[in-house]
Amino acid sequence: MRIYQLAIILFLAVPTLSAETWQDPEKEVRTVRFIRCWNLTQEEDAPHPSFRLCDTVFENEPAWNPIVAPEPPLAISDAVDITRGEIHRYDQPELEWRAHEIILREIGPDRWLYLVRWNAFEPQGRGSHNLLIPVLMSGQTIKGEILKTDDRRAR
Repeated sequence: MRIYQLAIILFLAVPTLSAETWQDPEKEVRTVRFIRCWNLTQEEDAPHPSFRLCDTVFENEPAWNPIVAPEPPLAISDAVDITRGEIHRYDQPELEWRAHEIILREIGPDRWLYLVRWNAFEPQGRGSHNLLIPVLMSGQTIKGEILKTDDRRAR
């Protein structure tokens, strides 16, 4: 399978359009499928996780149309609880973290996710921490990659 970077589309941060190409060994048929991917990064000086979200991640996610069903498949409180358990992967879990902002974002037709922003302050006012964690409507989180400031600028 080969993946080609083809174009840039607008979404969360740095979206790209990729194409998967594969060939059936028994047939002389080549298939191409286009996949949109978004790199969700935080523009801050300290290292923060970057999350890669592709269309393929949302294929098996529950569909939700807010006009038809007023409540999303995943409750906001569940999204907060799920992401609270992810803080230790990316930052100092011993700090007192508080959910600061919860964004419900439409990704495509009837496909949504939550972006939960957490804030923590170091003792004696020595600084603060800010962390944004996406959670899908199935309750699944996307594993992020910690990037240094220079790596984020290059993307």
